[in-house]
Amino acid sequence: MKFTDLLTTYWSQVTLVLLGIGYFIKLGFSNKSKKIEINHSLFQQNRIETINRFFESYSESVNMWKEISLERIFPDDYYSKNKYTITDMDNMTRPILNQLDINLLQLKVYFEEKYYKHFENIVNNNKLLYKNVLDLYFNTDGIKSTTTKMNKFHTYKETTFKKNNDIISSLTIEIKNLF
Repeated sequence: MKFTDLLTTYWSQVTLVLLGIGYFIKLGFSNKSKKIEINHSLFQQNRIETINRFFESYSESVNMWKEISLERIFPDDYYSKNKYTITDMDNMTRPILNQLDINLLQLKVYFEEKYYKHFENIVNNNKLLYKNVLDLYFNTDGIKSTTTKMNKFHTYKETTFKKNNDIISSLTIEIKNLF
């Protein structure tokens, strides 16, 4: 029996077999594409959650720096009894800075280096802010006046906040374009 005779005689059965094979091929591709779509969706969702956690931690750090009592870090005679110790300052700042570091590591998983560097700059600016407080606290610049120390830190803090806000503004635009 020739192939053409086989097709003409059993055309309905051949059609059913070809339809069955086509259906299973379509089913395989469909399952694979659903799996890829779900993975992509989960990845994007985790990315957004990680960004949100980072910005929450960053907001906490900004609030901490705004609410911290400079009079108790750089006291004059009136506040000298209530001066913050290094342990007090570490207890106030370290948990928040550590949380920023944790969030930064999580961001490294989800973002390319060009985006990650922006987040890293924000965290490093916060760490430099803490270093500036310690330098003034330990009087490494030789500044004696409490008012001068407070003004110097306030200026540095505002400059750092402005830098971070500029970074965040450009980062938000880039992230919106990414999604």
